[in-house]
Amino acid sequence: MEIIRLEDENSPYFESIYDWNYAWDDLYCRPDLYPWLIDVYVAEPFRGRGVGRALLATVPENARNAGLTELYLYTTHAGLYEKFGWTYVGEVDTFRADSPRERLYRLALQHPGGHPLQGL
Repeated sequence: MEIIRLEDENSPYFESIYDWNYAWDDLYCRPDLYPWLIDVYVAEPFRGRGVGRALLATVPENARNAGLTELYLYTTHAGLYEKFGWTYVGEVDTFRADSPRERLYRLALQHPGGHPLQGL
């Protein structure tokens, strides 16, 4: 499976994702939690085909390449992100009226030798 970065390709889904992005944001009420993984989106026709799994598998390497030592995300999904090394932290208040409390996860990044990256 090939993953095409939206900034590199014209995509019929770009506008939907762009619009959707502005319905979500970092949790401004939790500035202590940063940086965030947001906007992991798989269009309905491609769900159930391993696309989400392929996307999530790229996160640790891309984050390490960006010099990050950890990432956070919040979601309504239970049991998904644990499969990719994310640790459930607890519930967190969101800014969303339709989902005011969601599950908070943290991903501690490791360098290739298996030791946590020290502050860069």
